[in-house]
Amino acid sequence: MLIKLTNLVSKYNLNISGVAHFGAHLGQEVMEYEELNIKNIHLFEPQKNLFLELDKKFGKNKKIKIYNFGLGSEEKQLDINLTPSNNGLSASILPPKKHKDLYPEIKFEGTEKIEIKIYDDLNIKDVNFLNIDIQGYELYALEGSKKSLGANIDYIFIEVNKDELYEGNVVVEKLDEFLDKYKFIRIETKWFNRFVLWGDALYVKAESLSSYKILKSKFFIFCERFYIFFLIIDFLRFLNRFKYRIKQTIKSLIIRNE
Repeated sequence: MLIKLTNLVSKYNLNISGVAHFGAHLGQEVMEYEELNIKNIHLFEPQKNLFLELDKKFGKNKKIKIYNFGLGSEEKQLDINLTPSNNGLSASILPPKKHKDLYPEIKFEGTEKIEIKIYDDLNIKDVNFLNIDIQGYELYALEGSKKSLGANIDYIFIEVNKDELYEGNVVVEKLDEFLDKYKFIRIETKWFNRFVLWGDALYVKAESLSSYKILKSKFFIFCERFYIFFLIIDFLRFLNRFKYRIKQTIKSLIIRNE
């Protein structure tokens, strides 16, 4: 995650009653969920070895339910492309495309047969927040969640792409269009950098947003059409890092001289 969930909750006053995490991996975010006092946590992880690790860590926790399948637009079995070099973190149903060039150290080796189910069919009532990190398969999972999107889901935290890291992955503009049908607005996006255009985004139901926040979000979405927008972002990040290092250096010098 490029953005800490605790920061988003504080910034936008999110009221999360429960979370469904699509692609939970080893449950790295569970500590953050518990810190936010989220009482209903549903973890979906189709890779068998990762599911077993999740079960060891959280199987006895009554707040957490763990599922050994993925989520999509129809029930079926699929092969997932495995990445043992990073313990399955980049494993994907869709074949890797630009991911192979951007991250040559991550090797795709072998496949595993996994089960795919439809989120809406599970009838989970205690969740209003979706966290989706499934390597380009996001739109398929959302298509299987249409009923929930229109009913009880208020927030979606999701990985977004401007390009095909995986063959046929949904790009952010299409994701915006799809979620707009269910009155979701992308109000926060953090891109990795101007060279590697993937990132994390938060979508919120428009009914809970002020007109100002909606207009501001639409303005930044418009600016993403232009490459200079990403140049400016990277420059501002460089300035922030530079300021931080200067502060740390001054702090160290003061401590030495005391």
